Amino acid sequence: MKPRRCHRLLVSLLVASVVGSVPCGQAAESLPATTTRLVEYAGKPVRVRLHVGKTTQVEVPEAVVDMVTMIEAAHLTLSYTGHFVQLHALTDVEGEVFVITTSGASYPLALTTSAPQPDAALRIVATGTRAKKRHRATQALTAVGLIRAMARAEVPPGVEHLAAKGQQIYQDGTLRLTLQAAYLSPQMRGYILQAENLTGVSVPVPIEELEIPGLLAVGSFTHVLYPQPRSVEERLAGAYQSLVYVVVRRDAATPAPAEVLQRTTSAP
Repeated sequence: MKPRRCHRLLVSLLVASVVGSVPCGQAAESLPATTTRLVEYAGKPVRVRLHVGKTTQVEVPEAVVDMVTMIEAAHLTLSYTGHFVQLHALTDVEGEVFVITTSGASYPLALTTSAPQPDAALRIVATGTRAKKRHRATQALTAVGLIRAMARAEVPPGVEHLAAKGQQIYQDGTLRLTLQAAYLSPQMRGYILQAENLTGVSVPVPIEELEIPGLLAVGSFTHVLYPQPRSVEERLAGAYQSLVYVVVRRDAATPAPAEVLQRTTSAP
């Protein structure tokens, strides 16, 4: 496929494809009077016991600015406002949600619907030392350094790793992009994508076509994706696929889900 003039791949912000959360437009409404479980945050995922069909409210120490999860929206709905997060399990669910706050601190929540005594409300308290340690540990980390770490399957100090399940975030008949992992630091977010050629001819890896708000760095080991394999040997070689590493600013704007991915083409 020959590139056309002004041919662009617009990825508004990859996290929007894996975040099922939306900020609430109104002030947080407290749940009906009930027991609130207090948890002191010690750097490990906080277990949150959900009940299918009911909402659990989680309060964190700082105002929430974003949430990241690999749990599909068909299983869990999320919302946040101020210090409060609302979790509503639509089906049985197991997985993690990262709650990111104004200082860059993130609180991983380990969700389960299989535990007894579901939480109606939960409050997380923290001393703040962990956020400071993460900030210090990542001060010298650059966008290129994060790409190198992702390529080596390393998690730098102060960075949190979130495995993905190969969720498809883009497909146009020529190219497919799937999410393999996310890396979260107080300053940046890194994403590992797998690009796959869906055609019978070679196409370029779309590094130069990526237009992402807050983009800091992007890289790939290869520049060309070979045609779809026609033999077992070609499939095992995997030359029709390549990993792409993307790093964006933490404060890059998150668009509405409908704006996640677009591919626009002008006349040649």
